[in-house]
Amino acid sequence: MRAVLTRVGTAAVILVLGLAGVFTASPARADGPGPWARTETRTPCASFNLLRHPYFGETHVHTVYSVDASIFDVRNTPRDAYRFATGEEIGLTPYDAEGHPRRTLRLRRPLDFAAVTDHSEGFGESYICFTPGEDGYDSDECTKLRNAIVQGEAGDLTTVGNTLTGLLIPIVALPMPHRWSFCGDGGTHCLDKASIVWDDIRAAAEEFYDRSAACTFTSFVGYEWSGTPLGNNLHRNVIFRNDDVPALPVSYIEQPTAQGLWAALGTACQQGLSRCDWLAIPHNSNMSSGRMFLPENANGSPLTAADAAVRAASEPLVEIYQAKSSSECKPGVGTPDELCAFESTNRVTLFGNSTPTNTFAPLSFVRNALKEGLRQEQAIEVNPFRLGLIGATDNH
Repeated sequence: MRAVLTRVGTAAVILVLGLAGVFTASPARADGPGPWARTETRTPCASFNLLRHPYFGETHVHTVYSVDASIFDVRNTPRDAYRFATGEEIGLTPYDAEGHPRRTLRLRRPLDFAAVTDHSEGFGESYICFTPGEDGYDSDECTKLRNAIVQGEAGDLTTVGNTLTGLLIPIVALPMPHRWSFCGDGGTHCLDKASIVWDDIRAAAEEFYDRSAACTFTSFVGYEWSGTPLGNNLHRNVIFRNDDVPALPVSYIEQPTAQGLWAALGTACQQGLSRCDWLAIPHNSNMSSGRMFLPENANGSPLTAADAAVRAASEPLVEIYQAKSSSECKPGVGTPDELCAFESTNRVTLFGNSTPTNTFAPLSFVRNALKEGLRQEQAIEVNPFRLGLIGATDNH
């Protein structure tokens, strides 16, 4: 079976005007964006207008390095993702007995930019589980992961889903997360292998980045911070401005709060990485139980003007539409707008079941977060939720 993606929309790609313009020009996050400046050595684009060129791209896609993709027998690598983004045809699961894909897919119009954003909490773990001979390959967790692939091929998706949830809870859903049993003290074994995965992600981005004057495609180094405390989705995609990035990503395991993530990224970028810059893009606030946009610090204290400025500089965008539904609004939750029923879900949390509308917190939705930002600006003179809006796929 062969498919060609023809419709261009927020479910397939995103439209951003001058994406580089949302990056700050300084590691001092609270100072906000500075004037646009090139941060790398490259040939200037032959056709360039900072404010007048629309670009279509993707900032949320997963590959074999994400546990929740590999468990469904996804075999595509970051290079395959970039091949697809640049217009090449790629194969998709399921595969035949010889390992050939039974489906293929190709974009009719290549994208202008893309970022692979695999879940950082499982980089080393997934590498170990799919590399025979690695210490941990025969562990209980890795065996369950590989067995689930076979169960999925047999159509037992319920078992696959239950296995995935059981594997993910320790690393992304506990308030104090921990790595799988074979990772060793401090997770050092898995972190060592995570560096192999991270280096490959970085190398793939560099290989597909068109540094010539044609500027046909821009690839961003990125990853997903997958914090899901008690099932509440607080995920962020971290996108780096250039190839000057930390030696390892900051995951939920190292920093289990968004404020901790921003601080750790800021610190990492100041450790000999003179060109390092980043932004974080939250997504699926609709499954956060209203926690994505709480106007408070991680310790529950009210935001100060300085706190709000750091958040606004760190997260200038929000992913408002994607495969797991709309985070814009919901009828009856702070708005009577009937159009808010578009692409709506009834799941309050990522791991939860469908629930009645009246169980949704208003701050699960971006429209209400924008209103809260205005209220905060009146109270503390800084708006923490002055957000640009994007859509992405979250394809696995």
